[in-house]
Amino acid sequence: MLAESYAKALYQVIESGMSAPKAFSGLDAVLERRGHQKLKVTILQALSRYAEQKAVSNAPIVTVANEASLQKLAKEIAHAEKELEAIGEPVVVTDNRQIGGFSLQYDGRIVDRSYKGKLIELYRSITRSVS
Repeated sequence: MLAESYAKALYQVIESGMSAPKAFSGLDAVLERRGHQKLKVTILQALSRYAEQKAVSNAPIVTVANEASLQKLAKEIAHAEKELEAIGEPVVVTDNRQIGGFSLQYDGRIVDRSYKGKLIELYRSITRSVS
């Protein structure tokens, strides 16, 4: 997702030593130049999530829509953890935009078995075939 890419880049720039005000003003300039000003709020939300995830980066991160989904998908999540050779107790993040399914992040890799991911894939395949 574009907002998440901006958020990660912004996080890395700030982490590398640039002051936050300077980084944010640079982000504003880039967003304006590319016509992405409407993404500001989404980028800040993604930045917040990314910063939280980085704080627990050594642990696998499971993102689900709600706690009920976590219990239903426990076996699938365990299989995905084995697939990524994840070590440690996973950190659970609930995100109502997930719709259903789950995504698992560990060591810079992602297993996306979410409905949202499938819908985005479907949208992209439809829009590519129309173009």
